[in-house]
Amino acid sequence: MQLVPRYLVNNTTIVVANMAGFITEYRPVYSKQLQVYKGIDNVLEFRTYNADQRPIDITSYTPKFVAFDETGQMILEKDCTILDDGSTVARGKFNVTIT
Repeated sequence: MQLVPRYLVNNTTIVVANMAGFITEYRPVYSKQLQVYKGIDNVLEFRTYNADQRPIDITSYTPKFVAFDETGQMILEKDCTILDDGSTVARGKFNVTIT
């Protein structure tokens, strides 16, 4: 019998924040679709960067996850959990759990 190891890796999505008030970056070519599966708790992890690709301190903000269908109807709105603890490793991280 052959043993096949599997590893669960966090798939982090990068969010570029418009903190300066002007258009910083928009690349639809590199955008990815987030996959959510039935029957399990899906944890989506995000990391917020500014225009200089540096992580932003988001402890004073409340991120929200909003999902729309193909027709533009909002189907889900959830508050996110901030993982930012003030250190440089976790700066700008937050996640949302979709059941």
